[in-house]
Amino acid sequence: MKAKLLVISILIFASVSISLAGPLTIDTRLGVIPDVGMTFRVSRIDYELTSDLSGRIVYSVLDGMGLTGNLNNYRIGLQGVNKSMLLDNKLFLDLAAGGSYSSSDLEVGAMSFDLGLDVKYRLFDWLLPVAGADMQIFTDSYFMNYYGGLSFPIYNWVALDLLYSAVLTNNGNKIGAAARINLYF
Repeated sequence: MKAKLLVISILIFASVSISLAGPLTIDTRLGVIPDVGMTFRVSRIDYELTSDLSGRIVYSVLDGMGLTGNLNNYRIGLQGVNKSMLLDNKLFLDLAAGGSYSSSDLEVGAMSFDLGLDVKYRLFDWLLPVAGADMQIFTDSYFMNYYGGLSFPIYNWVALDLLYSAVLTNNGNKIGAAARINLYF
């Protein structure tokens, strides 16, 4: 039931955003952490409110690719994003802060304070190095998913990123690989 409510909320947000005719970015990162045999998916909808400020919905799943992962785990969050362009519009820096709700069959749902960072550098028109991190801070632990790699713009409205991706928690660091598709409207 929660997953259905979440999907409906995201669709309503996307519909309202498109109807307001503001720039909208949708990206999804799919990855695997081979050491522990875990797959993950992180989807974000980013709606530009002004040229340097946007609102973002984040939905992520660990250990699965469906609406929820193994043991019904998922995370949904809201973030405010400050966007900056530096070095003659070659360096793009997005700083995010917000909160999220995480749930699983093993744990009662928990709220977290979230911080995020996305960096892109326009090396060539066809190649952009990218790096970023999303961190959830709970009262007794933390969870950080960070990544880096290369972004290949395919058209003006779509880009493909090939990334290494890692998870850092109280229990250590696990490294894997991911791919992300970016859609710009």
